[in-house]
Amino acid sequence: MSILQNETYDMQVKHAAGETLMSILESRPKLVAKKQMVEPILKAIVELIASGNSESAIFNFNEHNASTVGKGADDDDEDDDFDPEQQLQELSQQCLDRMSLSIPSKYFSPPAMAIASQCLSSTDPRHRKAGLVLLGVIAEGCSDVLKTMLSQVLPQLVASTQDPESFVRETACFALGQLSEHCQPDILYHHATILPAIFKVLEDVKPAVQNTSCYVLEMFSENLQPETLTPLLDVLVNRLLTLVASAQPSTKEMALSALAASSVAAEDKFLPYADACFKVIYPLMFNTESTLFSLRGRALECWGHIGLAIGKEQFTPYFESGIQSAMAGIQLDDQLKEFAYIYF
Repeated sequence: MSILQNETYDMQVKHAAGETLMSILESRPKLVAKKQMVEPILKAIVELIASGNSESAIFNFNEHNASTVGKGADDDDEDDDFDPEQQLQELSQQCLDRMSLSIPSKYFSPPAMAIASQCLSSTDPRHRKAGLVLLGVIAEGCSDVLKTMLSQVLPQLVASTQDPESFVRETACFALGQLSEHCQPDILYHHATILPAIFKVLEDVKPAVQNTSCYVLEMFSENLQPETLTPLLDVLVNRLLTLVASAQPSTKEMALSALAASSVAAEDKFLPYADACFKVIYPLMFNTESTLFSLRGRALECWGHIGLAIGKEQFTPYFESGIQSAMAGIQLDDQLKEFAYIYF
Protein backbone atom coordinates (compact mmCIF):
# COMPACT_ATOMS: atom_id res chain seq x y z
CA MET A 1 0.00 0.00 0.00
CA SER A 2 2.86 2.42 0.70
CA ILE A 3 4.16 1.80 -2.84
CA LEU A 4 0.73 2.58 -4.29
CA GLN A 5 0.56 5.78 -2.25
CA ASN A 6 4.10 6.96 -3.08
CA GLU A 7 4.02 9.57 -5.83
CA THR A 8 7.70 9.07 -6.70
CA TYR A 9 7.25 5.51 -8.05
CA ASP A 10 6.32 5.03 -11.68
CA MET A 11 3.12 3.24 -12.66
CA GLN A 12 4.85 -0.02 -13.58
CA VAL A 13 6.06 -0.44 -10.00
CA LYS A 14 2.66 0.55 -8.60
CA HIS A 15 0.94 -1.90 -10.90
CA ALA A 16 3.20 -4.69 -9.65
CA ALA A 17 2.40 -3.73 -6.05
CA GLY A 18 -1.32 -3.75 -6.80
CA GLU A 19 -1.13 -7.16 -8.49
CA THR A 20 0.78 -8.54 -5.52
CA LEU A 21 -1.79 -7.14 -3.10
CA MET A 22 -4.63 -8.70 -5.09
CA SER A 23 -2.85 -12.07 -5.13
CA ILE A 24 -2.54 -11.94 -1.33
CA LEU A 25 -6.19 -10.95 -0.97
CA GLU A 26 -7.29 -13.80 -3.21
CA SER A 27 -5.07 -16.55 -1.81
CA ARG A 28 -5.06 -15.67 1.93
CA PRO A 29 -8.24 -13.61 2.55
CA LYS A 30 -8.94 -14.98 6.04
CA LEU A 31 -5.39 -14.26 7.15
CA VAL A 32 -5.69 -10.65 5.96
CA ALA A 33 -8.94 -10.37 7.88
CA LYS A 34 -7.66 -11.99 11.09
CA LYS A 35 -4.60 -9.72 11.06
CA GLN A 36 -7.09 -6.80 11.07
CA MET A 37 -5.77 -5.40 7.79
CA VAL A 38 -9.13 -4.97 6.06
CA GLU A 39 -9.98 -1.53 7.44
CA PRO A 40 -6.47 -0.01 6.95
CA ILE A 41 -6.35 -1.26 3.34
CA LEU A 42 -9.86 0.06 2.64
CA LYS A 43 -9.04 3.48 4.08
CA ALA A 44 -5.82 3.70 2.07
CA ILE A 45 -7.56 2.78 -1.20
CA VAL A 46 -10.36 5.26 -0.57
CA GLU A 47 -7.79 7.99 0.01
CA LEU A 48 -6.10 7.07 -3.28
CA ILE A 49 -9.41 7.42 -5.09
CA ALA A 50 -10.18 10.70 -3.35
CA SER A 51 -6.76 12.12 -4.23
CA GLY A 52 -7.28 11.59 -7.97
CA ASN A 53 -8.50 14.10 -10.50
CA SER A 54 -12.15 14.58 -9.61
CA GLU A 55 -13.17 15.10 -13.22
CA SER A 56 -11.50 11.96 -14.56
CA ALA A 57 -13.53 8.99 -15.76
CA ILE A 58 -13.58 6.42 -12.99
CA PHE A 59 -15.75 3.58 -14.19
CA ASN A 60 -13.54 1.74 -16.67
CA PHE A 61 -12.67 -1.09 -14.28
CA ASN A 62 -12.59 -4.65 -15.62
CA GLU A 63 -15.61 -6.27 -17.20
CA HIS A 64 -18.34 -5.38 -14.74
CA ASN A 65 -19.76 -2.28 -16.38
CA ALA A 66 -21.49 -1.39 -19.62
CA SER A 67 -18.96 -0.65 -22.35
CA THR A 68 -19.73 3.04 -22.60
CA VAL A 69 -20.21 3.87 -18.93
CA GLY A 70 -17.56 6.25 -17.75
CA LYS A 71 -16.54 7.54 -21.18
CA GLY A 72 -15.88 11.26 -21.24
CA ALA A 73 -18.72 13.62 -21.88
CA ASP A 74 -17.16 14.84 -25.09
CA ASP A 75 -16.58 11.37 -26.57
CA ASP A 76 -12.87 12.05 -26.74
CA ASP A 77 -11.17 9.34 -28.77
CA GLU A 78 -7.83 9.84 -27.07
CA ASP A 79 -6.60 6.61 -25.56
CA ASP A 80 -6.38 6.88 -21.77
CA ASP A 81 -4.59 3.55 -21.34
CA PHE A 82 -1.28 5.27 -20.63
CA ASP A 83 -2.60 7.93 -18.26
CA PRO A 84 -0.84 7.04 -14.95
CA GLU A 85 -3.51 8.66 -12.80
CA GLN A 86 -6.30 6.84 -14.60
CA GLN A 87 -4.41 3.56 -14.28
CA LEU A 88 -4.00 4.13 -10.55
CA GLN A 89 -7.71 4.83 -10.18
CA GLU A 90 -8.60 1.65 -12.05
CA LEU A 91 -6.05 -0.38 -10.06
CA SER A 92 -7.60 0.95 -6.83
CA GLN A 93 -11.03 -0.14 -7.98
CA GLN A 94 -9.73 -3.58 -8.92
CA CYS A 95 -8.25 -3.99 -5.44
CA LEU A 96 -11.61 -3.05 -3.89
CA ASP A 97 -13.39 -5.50 -6.15
CA ARG A 98 -10.98 -8.32 -5.25
CA MET A 99 -11.40 -7.59 -1.54
CA SER A 100 -15.18 -7.70 -1.70
CA LEU A 101 -15.17 -10.97 -3.65
CA SER A 102 -12.46 -12.72 -1.62
CA ILE A 103 -12.65 -11.65 2.02
CA PRO A 104 -15.50 -13.24 4.03
CA SER A 105 -18.41 -10.84 4.34
CA LYS A 106 -18.41 -10.79 8.15
CA TYR A 107 -14.90 -9.27 8.06
CA PHE A 108 -15.29 -7.05 5.02
CA SER A 109 -18.82 -5.63 4.93
CA PRO A 110 -18.96 -3.79 8.31
CA PRO A 111 -15.82 -1.67 7.80
CA ALA A 112 -16.62 -1.13 4.10
CA MET A 113 -20.13 0.12 4.81
CA ALA A 114 -18.93 2.30 7.70
CA ILE A 115 -16.24 3.94 5.54
CA ALA A 116 -18.67 4.46 2.65
CA SER A 117 -21.19 6.12 4.99
CA GLN A 118 -18.53 8.41 6.45
CA CYS A 119 -17.40 9.45 2.98
CA LEU A 120 -20.93 10.15 1.76
CA SER A 121 -21.42 12.53 4.70
CA SER A 122 -18.15 14.38 4.03
CA THR A 123 -18.04 18.08 3.15
CA ASP A 124 -15.26 17.29 0.66
CA PRO A 125 -16.77 16.29 -2.72
CA ARG A 126 -13.69 14.18 -3.54
CA HIS A 127 -14.40 12.00 -0.50
CA ARG A 128 -18.08 11.82 -1.39
CA LYS A 129 -17.00 10.55 -4.80
CA ALA A 130 -14.63 8.02 -3.22
CA GLY A 131 -17.39 6.71 -0.95
CA LEU A 132 -19.68 6.24 -3.93
CA VAL A 133 -16.95 4.44 -5.87
CA LEU A 134 -16.45 2.14 -2.87
CA LEU A 135 -20.17 1.42 -2.63
CA GLY A 136 -20.53 0.77 -6.35
CA VAL A 137 -17.46 -1.42 -6.76
CA ILE A 138 -18.29 -3.69 -3.81
CA ALA A 139 -21.95 -4.10 -4.85
CA GLU A 140 -21.30 -7.49 -6.44
CA GLY A 141 -19.21 -8.99 -3.66
CA CYS A 142 -21.42 -7.56 -0.88
CA SER A 143 -24.78 -7.99 -2.58
CA ASP A 144 -26.23 -10.24 0.14
CA VAL A 145 -25.42 -7.68 2.84
CA LEU A 146 -26.54 -4.72 0.74
CA LYS A 147 -29.90 -6.34 0.05
CA THR A 148 -30.62 -6.25 3.78
CA MET A 149 -29.51 -2.61 4.06
CA LEU A 150 -31.21 -1.04 1.04
CA SER A 151 -33.63 1.01 3.12
CA GLN A 152 -30.65 2.63 4.90
CA VAL A 153 -28.31 2.93 1.90
CA LEU A 154 -30.65 4.15 -0.83
CA PRO A 155 -31.79 7.50 0.69
CA GLN A 156 -28.18 8.73 0.95
CA LEU A 157 -27.35 7.33 -2.47
CA VAL A 158 -30.39 8.88 -4.15
CA ALA A 159 -29.63 12.23 -2.51
CA SER A 160 -26.13 12.05 -4.01
CA THR A 161 -27.61 12.01 -7.53
CA GLN A 162 -28.48 15.68 -6.89
CA ASP A 163 -25.07 16.66 -5.50
CA PRO A 164 -23.80 20.15 -6.52
CA GLU A 165 -20.71 18.57 -8.12
CA SER A 166 -21.30 16.81 -11.44
CA PHE A 167 -18.56 14.20 -10.86
CA VAL A 168 -20.32 13.20 -7.62
CA ARG A 169 -23.68 12.94 -9.41
CA GLU A 170 -22.06 10.78 -12.09
CA THR A 171 -20.48 8.50 -9.52
CA ALA A 172 -23.76 8.28 -7.60
CA CYS A 173 -25.44 7.04 -10.78
CA PHE A 174 -22.67 4.49 -11.22
CA ALA A 175 -23.19 3.18 -7.68
CA LEU A 176 -26.96 3.13 -8.11
CA GLY A 177 -26.55 1.20 -11.35
CA GLN A 178 -24.28 -1.34 -9.66
CA LEU A 179 -26.81 -1.88 -6.87
CA SER A 180 -29.60 -2.12 -9.44
CA GLU A 181 -27.64 -4.85 -11.22
CA HIS A 182 -26.47 -6.89 -8.24
CA CYS A 183 -29.25 -6.43 -5.67
CA GLN A 184 -32.07 -7.93 -7.72
CA PRO A 185 -34.87 -8.58 -7.01
CA ASP A 186 -34.91 -6.87 -3.61
CA ILE A 187 -34.09 -3.44 -5.00
CA LEU A 188 -37.18 -3.48 -7.23
CA TYR A 189 -39.35 -2.95 -4.14
CA HIS A 190 -37.77 0.50 -3.84
CA HIS A 191 -38.92 1.64 -7.30
CA ALA A 192 -40.92 4.55 -5.86
CA THR A 193 -37.67 5.99 -4.48
CA ILE A 194 -35.33 5.15 -7.36
CA LEU A 195 -37.31 5.88 -10.53
CA PRO A 196 -38.06 9.57 -9.76
CA ALA A 197 -34.36 10.08 -9.02
CA ILE A 198 -33.39 8.48 -12.33
CA PHE A 199 -35.86 10.68 -14.23
CA LYS A 200 -34.26 13.78 -12.72
CA VAL A 201 -30.71 12.86 -13.68
CA LEU A 202 -31.80 11.93 -17.21
CA GLU A 203 -32.20 15.70 -17.63
CA ASP A 204 -28.85 16.58 -16.08
CA VAL A 205 -26.87 19.28 -17.87
CA LYS A 206 -23.76 17.07 -18.05
CA PRO A 207 -23.71 14.40 -20.80
CA ALA A 208 -21.56 12.10 -18.65
CA VAL A 209 -24.24 12.14 -15.94
CA GLN A 210 -26.95 11.52 -18.55
CA ASN A 211 -25.00 8.52 -19.87
CA THR A 212 -24.61 6.99 -16.45
CA SER A 213 -28.25 7.60 -15.57
CA CYS A 214 -29.18 5.56 -18.66
CA TYR A 215 -27.02 2.77 -17.28
CA VAL A 216 -29.00 2.89 -14.02
CA LEU A 217 -32.29 2.76 -15.89
CA GLU A 218 -31.15 -0.16 -18.02
CA MET A 219 -30.03 -2.18 -14.99
CA PHE A 220 -33.06 -1.29 -12.87
CA SER A 221 -35.95 -1.49 -15.29
CA GLU A 222 -35.28 -4.73 -17.15
CA ASN A 223 -36.83 -6.84 -14.36
CA LEU A 224 -39.68 -4.51 -13.41
CA GLN A 225 -43.25 -5.71 -13.81
CA PRO A 226 -45.28 -4.01 -16.61
CA GLU A 227 -47.84 -2.62 -14.15
CA THR A 228 -45.06 -0.84 -12.25
CA LEU A 229 -43.52 0.78 -15.32
CA THR A 230 -46.64 1.55 -17.38
CA PRO A 231 -47.74 4.72 -15.49
CA LEU A 232 -44.27 6.17 -16.04
CA LEU A 233 -43.82 5.34 -19.71
CA ASP A 234 -44.92 8.74 -21.09
CA VAL A 235 -42.22 10.60 -19.19
CA LEU A 236 -39.66 7.84 -19.57
CA VAL A 237 -39.93 7.34 -23.34
CA ASN A 238 -39.99 11.07 -24.06
CA ARG A 239 -36.82 11.67 -22.06
CA LEU A 240 -35.00 8.72 -23.57
CA LEU A 241 -35.95 9.69 -27.13
CA THR A 242 -34.64 13.18 -26.41
CA LEU A 243 -31.30 11.62 -25.43
CA VAL A 244 -31.31 9.34 -28.50
CA ALA A 245 -31.59 12.52 -30.58
CA SER A 246 -28.70 14.22 -28.76
CA ALA A 247 -25.38 15.11 -30.37
CA GLN A 248 -23.25 12.70 -28.33
CA PRO A 249 -22.89 9.17 -29.78
CA SER A 250 -22.19 7.65 -26.35
CA THR A 251 -25.33 9.27 -24.96
CA LYS A 252 -27.34 7.92 -27.89
CA GLU A 253 -26.03 4.39 -27.27
CA MET A 254 -26.74 4.43 -23.55
CA ALA A 255 -30.23 5.82 -24.16
CA LEU A 256 -30.94 3.09 -26.71
CA SER A 257 -29.89 0.40 -24.24
CA ALA A 258 -32.12 1.90 -21.57
CA LEU A 259 -35.00 2.17 -24.04
CA ALA A 260 -34.56 -1.50 -25.00
CA ALA A 261 -34.65 -2.64 -21.36
CA SER A 262 -37.67 -0.45 -20.62
CA SER A 263 -39.62 -1.79 -23.61
CA VAL A 264 -39.01 -5.41 -22.61
CA ALA A 265 -40.13 -4.65 -19.04
CA ALA A 266 -43.30 -2.90 -20.29
CA GLU A 267 -44.17 -5.74 -22.71
CA ASP A 268 -47.25 -4.97 -24.84
CA LYS A 269 -47.89 -1.79 -22.81
CA PHE A 270 -45.08 -0.30 -24.91
CA LEU A 271 -47.16 -0.50 -28.11
CA PRO A 272 -48.41 3.14 -28.06
CA TYR A 273 -44.78 4.31 -28.16
CA ALA A 274 -43.48 2.03 -30.89
CA ASP A 275 -44.15 4.36 -33.83
CA ALA A 276 -42.51 7.39 -32.18
CA CYS A 277 -39.49 5.23 -31.35
CA PHE A 278 -39.28 3.88 -34.88
CA LYS A 279 -39.12 7.38 -36.37
CA VAL A 280 -36.12 8.24 -34.19
CA ILE A 281 -34.35 4.86 -34.41
CA TYR A 282 -34.84 4.14 -38.13
CA PRO A 283 -32.18 6.60 -39.45
CA LEU A 284 -29.63 5.24 -36.96
CA MET A 285 -30.16 1.67 -38.20
CA PHE A 286 -28.93 2.61 -41.67
CA ASN A 287 -26.00 4.90 -40.79
CA THR A 288 -23.06 4.13 -43.09
CA GLU A 289 -20.41 6.16 -41.22
CA SER A 290 -17.90 3.57 -40.00
CA THR A 291 -17.14 5.46 -36.79
CA LEU A 292 -20.81 5.13 -35.85
CA PHE A 293 -21.25 1.42 -36.54
CA SER A 294 -21.51 0.71 -32.82
CA LEU A 295 -24.40 3.17 -32.63
CA ARG A 296 -26.01 1.60 -35.70
CA GLY A 297 -25.77 -1.84 -34.12
CA ARG A 298 -27.17 -0.63 -30.82
CA ALA A 299 -30.12 0.93 -32.65
CA LEU A 300 -30.87 -2.37 -34.39
CA GLU A 301 -30.56 -4.26 -31.10
CA CYS A 302 -32.95 -1.81 -29.43
CA TRP A 303 -35.43 -2.21 -32.26
CA GLY A 304 -35.31 -5.98 -31.83
CA HIS A 305 -36.13 -5.65 -28.14
CA ILE A 306 -39.07 -3.40 -28.94
CA GLY A 307 -40.25 -6.09 -31.35
CA LEU A 308 -40.15 -8.65 -28.54
CA ALA A 309 -42.09 -6.28 -26.30
CA ILE A 310 -44.98 -5.45 -28.62
CA GLY A 311 -45.35 -8.91 -30.18
CA LYS A 312 -45.38 -10.49 -33.62
CA GLU A 313 -48.58 -9.03 -35.05
CA GLN A 314 -47.92 -5.46 -33.93
CA PHE A 315 -44.30 -5.60 -35.08
CA THR A 316 -45.14 -6.82 -38.60
CA PRO A 317 -45.20 -3.33 -40.23
CA TYR A 318 -41.67 -2.69 -38.97
CA PHE A 319 -40.24 -6.17 -39.46
CA GLU A 320 -38.76 -5.73 -42.93
CA SER A 321 -36.84 -2.55 -42.03
CA GLY A 322 -35.00 -4.36 -39.28
CA ILE A 323 -34.16 -7.30 -41.56
CA GLN A 324 -32.83 -4.92 -44.22
CA SER A 325 -30.61 -3.15 -41.70
CA ALA A 326 -29.31 -6.44 -40.33
CA MET A 327 -28.56 -7.96 -43.74
CA ALA A 328 -26.81 -4.80 -44.94
CA GLY A 329 -24.80 -4.67 -41.70
CA ILE A 330 -23.53 -8.22 -42.22
CA GLN A 331 -21.92 -7.05 -45.45
CA LEU A 332 -20.38 -3.96 -43.88
CA ASP A 333 -18.62 -4.90 -40.68
CA ASP A 334 -17.95 -7.77 -38.26
CA GLN A 335 -19.27 -5.72 -35.36
CA LEU A 336 -22.53 -5.14 -37.23
CA LYS A 337 -22.65 -8.87 -38.00
CA GLU A 338 -22.76 -9.55 -34.26
CA PHE A 339 -25.60 -7.08 -33.76
CA ALA A 340 -27.44 -8.66 -36.71
CA TYR A 341 -27.29 -12.06 -35.02
CA ILE A 342 -28.62 -10.54 -31.81
CA TYR A 343 -31.51 -9.04 -33.79
CA PHE A 344 -32.29 -12.37 -35.45
